[in-house]
Amino acid sequence: MIFLIGMPGAGKTYWGSKIAEAYQLPFVDLDAYLEQREEMSVSALFARYGEDSFRGRERNALKSIIYNHPKNTIVACGGGTPLFFDNMLQMKLAGCVIFLDAELETLQQKLAMDEQTRPLLRQTKSLNMQLKKLLEDRKPFYEEADHIVEVETLSVATFAEIISECTNYQ
Repeated sequence: MIFLIGMPGAGKTYWGSKIAEAYQLPFVDLDAYLEQREEMSVSALFARYGEDSFRGRERNALKSIIYNHPKNTIVACGGGTPLFFDNMLQMKLAGCVIFLDAELETLQQKLAMDEQTRPLLRQTKSLNMQLKKLLEDRKPFYEEADHIVEVETLSVATFAEIISECTNYQ
């Protein structure tokens, strides 16, 4: 499996679907999978049950994907997925992890219109301050990935060698 991790707005779902299409691989978006499984949006899950319960449900969904999908599946993870429980270890054991590293400015541009649908960005601070804090907190976890690619210079071709390596060593 190939897991895409990174900040909200880094393009995990976008690039995951593009890569899957280009290399004819299955694709799963963890948030969409979780929403279908729980019959509730991520925002509603956060609001109703709180972050701790959400993270437990997210972990269970991740494990379900790992055990029930083909080994060459591309999985777009939620921004916080690698930070909780043993999720990063589970992803590394199941395949390879790619960190989509985006500049703060890139994230701001992509998320400026999307603040209300992202639970952890609905704070009293400005979007810029929230993103900066989240990035600061999360980057050490993200950097444990097997591969780090810069979002600002990405193309589908960027992934050719990584996809080959990740699908061959499984």
